[in-house]
Amino acid sequence: MVIYGSIVTTLLFYGEIVDNDLWNAKFANAITGEDVETDKWVVFQYLVTTHYYLGRVLLLMVVASIPLLGFLGFHCYITARGMTTNEYYKWKKVRRIHGTYKMNYDRAVKEGKVVLSKVSSSGTDNGKEHSEKSESSTTGKVNDDVKVVGLDVPSKSSNIPTTSTADEESDDEEEEIIDPGPFPRNIYDNGIIENMKEVIYPRSLRQDAIKRYKDWYKAEKKIRTKQD
Repeated sequence: MVIYGSIVTTLLFYGEIVDNDLWNAKFANAITGEDVETDKWVVFQYLVTTHYYLGRVLLLMVVASIPLLGFLGFHCYITARGMTTNEYYKWKKVRRIHGTYKMNYDRAVKEGKVVLSKVSSSGTDNGKEHSEKSESSTTGKVNDDVKVVGLDVPSKSSNIPTTSTADEESDDEEEEIIDPGPFPRNIYDNGIIENMKEVIYPRSLRQDAIKRYKDWYKAEKKIRTKQD
């Protein structure tokens, strides 16, 4: 409505310019009385002064149109991507977390903290792939085909006493390296055209959905009749 109002008000001002031939009119300075050369700024000042309240309404509608256009564009975007506003912010969070894990994992691989194990297949496992766990003096977490290598620590048979604190446990959690894999796909994103159809013509209004509802209603009615 504000966009429509802005266009209509602008056309009203334009009609004023054409009807009064303001581009060829002569204007005078209200203080000095001298003639002023006609230009766009002079015509604008004349219109705003003559139609003060209408000019304020036009300014208000133009300013209000800017955020509303952004709001409309945002909703067209999330509709085309098959998301709601809530889902958009959740996917945004997932993208940020995935990017962080991916960056940490790539840096760990580059620095040699993560060793990619050779993957072999076993006939007893029906051809399923599994990772080879190497036995060494280093410790780390094995996740599928990725082995995270840490620092050397004393073995269980060592007589050197070890202590565990909350700070050390938190450091271990922070140093955990996880391969996030490829970015997950939104299963509800069926393409721009299909996503727009979902809004214009929802699935609940389609014939197959209506038929399922009618069948359910008839079955539910029969059950209630038998119970009575």
